[in-house]
Amino acid sequence: MLAKPTGVTLETHSKDVEQEAQVCVSAHPFVSEKYERLAGSDFQKEVKTAALFHDVGKAHPKWQAACKKDNQNFLVGGKYGSNLMKVGIRHEIASLIMLQKKSLSEPVKIAIAAHHKKLSSGHEKRWLDAELKGAQNFWDSFKRLSNNAFDPIAKDAFENALQWHYKFSGVRSYVQLADHRASIQENIDETGRFVPDFQPFLYEFPEAWEKRPVQQLAEDFSNEPLLLLRAPTGAGKTDAALLWAKKQIEAKRADRLVIAMPTRFTSNALALNVNERVSETGLYHSSAWFSHHSENAKLSKENEHKERMIHEFARLLESPVTVCTIDHLLASLTLSREDHHGIVFNLAHSCLVIDEADFYDAFTQANIEKLLVATRILEVPVMLMSASLPDSSLKLYEKAGYNNLKIQADVSDLSRTRCAVKSIQSYSELDEIDELLEASKTQPTIIYANTVANAMQLYQRFKKQDVEPVLYHSRFIEADKKKKEELLLDMLGASAWKENKANGIAILTQIGEISVNISADFMISELCPIDRLVQRVGRLSRFGKQVGSLHVILPMRNEKEYPAPYGSYLRQTGWEANPAFVKTKDLLELKDYSAADFVNLVNQVYDKQQESPSDAKNNARCLEELFIANWLILPADEMKEDEEDTMQWKSRNIPAQVTVFTKHPDGYFKNYMDFQAFKNEWGIAIPIYLAQRGISNGSISSSEIGIRDEKRNILVASESAYSFEEGLNIDYNFDNLYC
Repeated sequence: MLAKPTGVTLETHSKDVEQEAQVCVSAHPFVSEKYERLAGSDFQKEVKTAALFHDVGKAHPKWQAACKKDNQNFLVGGKYGSNLMKVGIRHEIASLIMLQKKSLSEPVKIAIAAHHKKLSSGHEKRWLDAELKGAQNFWDSFKRLSNNAFDPIAKDAFENALQWHYKFSGVRSYVQLADHRASIQENIDETGRFVPDFQPFLYEFPEAWEKRPVQQLAEDFSNEPLLLLRAPTGAGKTDAALLWAKKQIEAKRADRLVIAMPTRFTSNALALNVNERVSETGLYHSSAWFSHHSENAKLSKENEHKERMIHEFARLLESPVTVCTIDHLLASLTLSREDHHGIVFNLAHSCLVIDEADFYDAFTQANIEKLLVATRILEVPVMLMSASLPDSSLKLYEKAGYNNLKIQADVSDLSRTRCAVKSIQSYSELDEIDELLEASKTQPTIIYANTVANAMQLYQRFKKQDVEPVLYHSRFIEADKKKKEELLLDMLGASAWKENKANGIAILTQIGEISVNISADFMISELCPIDRLVQRVGRLSRFGKQVGSLHVILPMRNEKEYPAPYGSYLRQTGWEANPAFVKTKDLLELKDYSAADFVNLVNQVYDKQQESPSDAKNNARCLEELFIANWLILPADEMKEDEEDTMQWKSRNIPAQVTVFTKHPDGYFKNYMDFQAFKNEWGIAIPIYLAQRGISNGSISSSEIGIRDEKRNILVASESAYSFEEGLNIDYNFDNLYC
């Protein structure tokens, strides 16, 4: 009997999957221990049973007949697979029917049913096929289990769903992984047989180093289920996180580390930093393939396969250390894709670091609260790190069910003067701050603008004066972002300062607050909420003990303060600043500031935990409801791999985005993956209203492309609208550009 048209027998494939299942389970002894404690079952036995029987349905006569016809086509070098496509028999359903007399556990049945990602409301009709008598009985029983395992409208429904999901998702995801790995190694193409090894977490603190206070705090309080750690920028938080993770793994509270960052750019930077210190680091976010893998993948077909496998490992949190965005973890809680089940199960066996924890607005914080409920129920150790974590944030984390919380603060270097606020002034035109801009020409300088438009205005001003700053914002393609960061490091990085070569002007938006390790002694920053300002000041005299100079400027429009994006836009009145922006403006003084002063200022600005807006509460509640609804059976509307939102739920409250391509594709794409690769390489996400403005002024046009048999319209920027120097610039007249 055959398992595949290429001639792999059913007996061979079953043994291969069983063997790979053993490899997966043996590589994670902690998983088996925790599963027995939380789910009350023998994990290894459950996975082995499901792996052994997962494909017995392929013995069905009709399936075998179709497979053998495809095998004959394969043997003569023809196209194969069409007969199996038309056979009308789902072999996983046939497996369950043939195994009815065996007393299999429910998790094993679910693992068999889901191993080809078809346990979904979108595939319900496959379960109602009359040709496989008894298929509907299984579907009905799975639906009953999904609906009746717990009360879906009870107050603790989310917590109950997490516990039930844990029991089922582990066997389900491990059998899928084993089947996938076995099939890859059975591949007839030798260039596509690589599967990643399971690596243990390995980290040793350098013997020549002395532990810094924040690193000692991370070790001393490693027993806390939720550790809140506050330390100034440059205090050594990365190694503190690795020391903390090592403690968790040694204490058998986890077997891997996940670090969640606010943005893709911070993830990229940290992944490179961490990779030098540990056994292996995976990186995953929506453009990680391009930033981390595509260059090596282009070298050969074998390399491409290898990089895809490593990328997939990181997506599943199978790397000993995975650096990802917070959005990746939040999206997995929707259970809107099959691999979400594996991601959540693997998170349950990780320790989690949420870095730059104060970066998020109330909307995203409400989502993070639900993530912390999940980590508490699944007993995942968590550490939140930040340079400006306010005392009032304790109430937010207590809402997730954690008790007796306290912020552990590195107070070793709090009193030293870090910077001097030299001036605070408003401006409507750049001429009004000409003296500051002239001063920046004579020394290494970092300028922070709150919006891309403001940053571009500053860049254009210098360019007209024959000065060429480095402009860095979010509207560059990935390759140019990488080059920009390299330029910035060459100009203002640690080596440049060490070699007395630091020079030039860097103009940055929020993208440069926490992702680029640069420094200057002279900084101009548009006014922003104090926690963001503290992050910016972290790039002021970063590599030394000298006191840097900070000049704060406040944009004005039509004789009114222009706080964008820190507030709300009202059609009638324009931008209204949020309370943190207003308080920062009122409290910031012309004086010297130490880290302790900034902590006090943060606590004054955020003196009480703000109540989440109703849209944030409703959105976070929707995340719970999605998990409860999808804990066993996938929804009909499944999320694509690159997506981080559903139709009902958003990870962040940002304006609707659309991708603008800076290069027109040459032809049709063979599949969605090829299109996605092109999108990651040449696409830039911008708000829809901005794209509409580009269409109206001719800098953006619509074009039709093909993806397999599907036709799709995309937006393409004109040649003059994109450059390495400025990024995507759809406006040529800055006089009226306010967003």
